Amino acid sequence: MRINKVIGILFIIIFWNSKICAQEKPIAAYQDTSLDTVLNSLEDIYKVKFSFNTKIIKGKSIKIAGALALQEILQKIQAQTTLFFEKINNRYYIIRENTENATHICGQLINSETGEPLKGASIKKRSNGSITVSDDQGYFYLPLKNKEEDSITISFLGYYTIEQSISELSAEQCKKMYLNQQNQELEEVVIQEYITKGFSKERSSGAVLFNPSKLSLLPRLIEPDILKSVQFLPGIESTTEKASELFIRGSNSDQNLVLWDGIKVYNSGHFFDLLSVFNPYVTESVKVSRSFAA
Repeated sequence: MRINKVIGILFIIIFWNSKICAQEKPIAAYQDTSLDTVLNSLEDIYKVKFSFNTKIIKGKSIKIAGALALQEILQKIQAQTTLFFEKINNRYYIIRENTENATHICGQLINSETGEPLKGASIKKRSNGSITVSDDQGYFYLPLKNKEEDSITISFLGYYTIEQSISELSAEQCKKMYLNQQNQELEEVVIQEYITKGFSKERSSGAVLFNPSKLSLLPRLIEPDILKSVQFLPGIESTTEKASELFIRGSNSDQNLVLWDGIKVYNSGHFFDLLSVFNPYVTESVKVSRSFAA
């Protein structure tokens, strides 16, 4: 027994440590390392793929150190070379040579309340309408030609749209931008003719009311039937198709309380339980409560 406890505690400690380590950023340690070696290492660590012409990386070496995310490492590579990383999706990147003296900007989008990165936000350049989206860590990249005087519009569903000047962004250090959640008060929605004409619902209790004589025609019913009409309500069904065997939210049919003018009814079925005993043409109103609160 003691050995089992020790093993159990050891397993919890190992699992807890591995979970913490998994959340930490990998430590990059490249000292005058060839770019080809760095790219192969990044593909193994981050499970990504780089497509490029081998001529543009030949003879290039990189110096990077520290606990960095993939996007931060790519920034440093771009700063130390004349290369540009074009992101295709979360896995594939294309490496191009910066032949037109082009540059790029980057940023990170963060929820202002929780501090979590925002994935899938749209970043649109105002001048030409080019669009990119933020990745899993909230980072985005946008290529530029020279130093343009322009701005970007950042939008994300459920958040306020913001506008940012490009002159305030750079490629060396991704600026953190915080988006505020947009809370909208919805207008009141009134549901009429619940299920069909004649049904209504009490706001206070949630009980359903209906007048059998005013009900519209329901599927499978050639004439009004009170208990079979009740089976059309959400959470109520009869697996045997019998009128009185109603299963309300998973309960048994013998747990139902059926009252007629305050009098408890023990047998609510008629004609082999195919019909309900209540005459729909003389019944003024029916109230169905599906929970204790109702």
